[in-house]
Parts: sequence; C-alpha cells; structure tokens
Amino acid sequence: MTMEAPETPKLDGDQTPADAERERVRRVLRARAQALARKIEAVVVEETRDLVTLDLAGRGYAIETEVIREVFAVREVTPLPTAPECVLGITNVRGKIVAVLDLRTVLGLDPVRRASGRIIIVEIGGVEVGLDVGECGIARVPRSRVRATAGEPGEYIKAMAGETRGVLDLERIIADTRQTAASLTGGSV
Repeated sequence: MTMEAPETPKLDGDQTPADAERERVRRVLRARAQALARKIEAVVVEETRDLVTLDLAGRGYAIETEVIREVFAVREVTPLPTAPECVLGITNVRGKIVAVLDLRTVLGLDPVRRASGRIIIVEIGGVEVGLDVGECGIARVPRSRVRATAGEPGEYIKAMAGETRGVLDLERIIADTRQTAASLTGGSV
C-alpha cells in the first residue's frame, strides 16, 4: 500500500485548523479501512468420502467405509482344506465364525499363504466376510475425485479414487467367491 503525502487542511468558514486536521485524518482512515476491507467470499465446502486404503502387490485399492464393520490385527486364521484358493480360512470374531478371503488371489495378484497384518470385516447383503489386506489406512477423498468406471466382467474395480486407487466392488467379489465356493461343494454357501 502506498502512502500519500498528507494534504494541507482547508478551512471552511468557522472551522479551526484542528477541526480540519481531524477531518483529514478521518478521510485517510476511512480510505485505508476501505482498502483493507475484504469482501468475504462464500466458502465452498466439497463433500468428501472416507475410504479405507490398501496396497496389494504395489497397486492401490480402496474400500468404502459404509460396508466395513471393523478392522483388526490378524488373529488365528484356521485353514480349510477343501476351500477355494481365495479363502484363507476362518476366524472367530467375538464368537462368530467368519470366512477370511485373500484379496490378492481374488484380484489375480500373487496369493499369500497365510493371513498378513490386518483383516477388515465387511458386510455385504447380510453376509459378513473378512478380507486379508496386510496394512491399511484411511483417506478422505473429495467426491469430485471419485469417478465410476465401466468394469469388465470379472473386474472388481467399480470406481477410481484419484488417478491410481481403484475402489473395490465388494458386492461382485462376495457374489463371485460365494459362487466359486458353492460350485466346489456342490451346494450353497
């Protein structure tokens, strides 16, 4: 801000030099206040989505938090000898037996031989399943950065969060793994 040289007060009729100086100071202060006053702009708050993020075999994935019931460190996972390759086994979650899937196998990545790190319990269509995910985190992503994708059959990505993180289509994953297990056992799962 540049400072102007003070103008010489001009006297009006019965105005004293002190009155004129006060008026000049008032004008200068008013001009400064107007120059400094900022019009408050409306703040646009973009809606966000909370996603649990995970990296599997160097690829970024995300799971919508709405379907997650809990996340816990791996406890004992008991293998099932006749289970499909994508099923690591079962675990006890507060007295309830839950199947644990190896997401790496489901996604066509290198499988793990045993549970590794964290298990996320999700509920899809009344079915609770554990997902072995290794390490995971949380990200708050602006809704404008999550865009739907037209997935191919057998592809388990339903949206992209940002440029590199695929949001998993857990409904499709659960449906396909149930069909696989049912076809191997000759019945329903």
